[in-house]
Amino acid sequence: MATSKDPLAAAVTGVLWPYLKEQGFSRTTPRKFAREKNDVFHQLWVDANGVSGKRSTLVVLCANLPFGPVNGYMDPHGFRISNGRTWNTSTPEAAERAMQLIVEALKMSELEKLNALSSVESLLSRLENFHRREWYETYSSYHQRWLANDPEIMATVEQNRGQLKL
Repeated sequence: MATSKDPLAAAVTGVLWPYLKEQGFSRTTPRKFAREKNDVFHQLWVDANGVSGKRSTLVVLCANLPFGPVNGYMDPHGFRISNGRTWNTSTPEAAERAMQLIVEALKMSELEKLNALSSVESLLSRLENFHRREWYETYSSYHQRWLANDPEIMATVEQNRGQLKL
């Protein structure tokens, strides 16, 4: 792998990105990736705490409603890979190994969890019993408008696609 001043950036580019590209993701930022599956937006981002990821790194997966916000993960549609494990990415070797382990986790189970959130209906059903009842009411209303091709909602969907570079 090529050397870089930022071991995390090099490992993401050299190890994680090729696998995500195979899985249909596009790269929206150096550490954020997105794809669209069955009208749902899937995102993965590498969340580095500290300077250049030198302390610890989390990897977050989430699914977003096409007509909802896409600038963060929305409970209960997001989760951290490997039950929230933090990864040492402070050296090139550690970062590369962490990204290899993340790719293995994605292959074994984590992308399957995300794929289970690949329909608007499944995302809405998760909101139905969520403690923030107003989210279900709001997004159910948006869903009805989306089904009717409401111009305002469709503009939001296109804006979200653009923001995620889909």
